[in-house]
Amino acid sequence: MAKKRYRILFDAPVTIIFVLLTIAAFFANIFLKDSLVPLLFTCRSLKAPTPEAAFNFKNAMDYVRLILHVFAYADLPSLLMNAVLLLLLGSILEERYGSLMLFLMIFIASLVSGVLTACAPQQPFSGSDSIVFMMIILLSLTALAKRTVQISWLLAFIVFIAYKVHGYTTSSITNVTAVLQENLSLFINLAGGICGSLAGFLIAPKKSRKAAAKTDWKAGSDDTTQLMTDPDLS
Repeated sequence: MAKKRYRILFDAPVTIIFVLLTIAAFFANIFLKDSLVPLLFTCRSLKAPTPEAAFNFKNAMDYVRLILHVFAYADLPSLLMNAVLLLLLGSILEERYGSLMLFLMIFIASLVSGVLTACAPQQPFSGSDSIVFMMIILLSLTALAKRTVQISWLLAFIVFIAYKVHGYTTSSITNVTAVLQENLSLFINLAGGICGSLAGFLIAPKKSRKAAAKTDWKAGSDDTTQLMTDPDLS
């Protein structure tokens, strides 16, 4: 009897490469003593406190940072949490919509969050929160298209926002204005995620969404049929 062989499946290339790039950027920044992120992966604001740190329309690198800022993180806990979410959610979306479409959605979410950052009165920032928001929202939109509201995705969205608000906020929770100012980048990332998810949901071929809905329905029907016919489960 021949033994079954296991094979390594590169199932979600865009998602895996994206996560590997964020990890590589993080450790490269540590190796270069925190000089790489400000140089290459930090999106700058037009209203930065100093001209050197402000967005410069004549500097081509500032336009590149509008996209590359999603690859950098300042601390390891945020990197690890986002990496887990990206791998779990991204693999589902990449299987459903395809690698090219997921790449386009990531690009749109990155660009929108980068442009909004350039226009916002705040310090420069980096990170792929907008991509995580995009994936959670897009999966929720797919469920809404089937006229269902999935509590699991709603709770995931709320918990992720609560985690980020807790990490960014240093003021008293009663000072609503200060909390909003400190979490301005969070709202910018949320806006980028919404734009990326809507673009993917509207641009993606309808047949891919119908196929996903049909697969989900068929899987549910198979489970129900097995439950009704299996004597061990009845």
